[in-house]
Amino acid sequence: MKVVPFVHEGLGNSSFLIEVGREQAVLVDPDRSVDRYLRSADELDLRVVATFETHLHADFVTGSIEARAATGAPILLPAEASPAFPHRGLHAGELVEVGDVEVEVIASPGHTPEHQSYVFRGEGPAVLFSGGSMIVGGAARTDLIDPSVTEALTRAQYRTLREAFRDLPDDTVLLPTHGGGSFCSSGDGRSRTSTLGEERRTNALLRIEDEDGFAAWFPTTFPAVPRYFTRMRAINRSGPRLRRDVDPPRGLDPDGFDEAIADGALVVDVRSFESFARGHVAGALSDPLRPAFGVWLGWLAPASSTLAFVIDDEASLADVVDEALLVGHENFAGWLRGGMEAWERSGRTIARSELVRPD
Repeated sequence: MKVVPFVHEGLGNSSFLIEVGREQAVLVDPDRSVDRYLRSADELDLRVVATFETHLHADFVTGSIEARAATGAPILLPAEASPAFPHRGLHAGELVEVGDVEVEVIASPGHTPEHQSYVFRGEGPAVLFSGGSMIVGGAARTDLIDPSVTEALTRAQYRTLREAFRDLPDDTVLLPTHGGGSFCSSGDGRSRTSTLGEERRTNALLRIEDEDGFAAWFPTTFPAVPRYFTRMRAINRSGPRLRRDVDPPRGLDPDGFDEAIADGALVVDVRSFESFARGHVAGALSDPLRPAFGVWLGWLAPASSTLAFVIDDEASLADVVDEALLVGHENFAGWLRGGMEAWERSGRTIARSELVRPD
């Protein structure tokens, strides 16, 4: 099997295109920017025939519905997820034939209640797509549903780590969705791939023998929860809109941009911190376009926001929109044509900020 990983450094996540034979491929945990998967499939002369979801994601909007619209590929995901869109619900122990590959469904709750992992068996060692049930050096967090179920999910995660993959051989390749840098994960971040043998030797979570102690300790290791995580599961369960149905931001002159602000738009300045400090629209949110842009946008911009962007150049707009859509922001007022130079030439107020060193 040929596996092509796609890493989103800002999210700390991987998604995968897997060649399964007969000029066919499947996707595992795709995000909303599906064009890159489809380009890769075209380059390999492959046709995407299915997408697999390990769980309802809390950190990004799924791309499975987008992929289905582009390819007709059915969506396979845990039956317990009970999404509102057409899908094939999978159950633990089920075997799925796709191309020349057999996929075994393994229940692996903990990160989420419905979580499943998938073992792909074809030529060579088996490949385990583990989502967040086991990651390199750790496991994904268990506190993203509701505080009332965190202990139960943590105990489920403990049992998943000890039992779910027990019968798989050491040479099974481990390809988790969550990894280093992910707010969903608790791992060492040293790599995004491993084997079950390596994890059995080095993953400290697998050596913990006390379930009560694990349940009390594990939730204390998690980082803060980005605010937008609370709404992603609901979006992914109901099914996001297709990108083609989302109106893109329009180029606005300073008058139009000012009108958008008066109508309540939140200005998001995606230029560098230094450029922002030298001059920006009063009240703007500084969120430079970088790998973590989407995470911070989701964290800091209220869900109801209509966004108006200040950008360096129009060429960066597509990346800005990709990242906004990835974290569920779909309401765009527009972007400032001519940037801050046009704003200043129009005679409008320029706000400035002082940058100081940590010391």
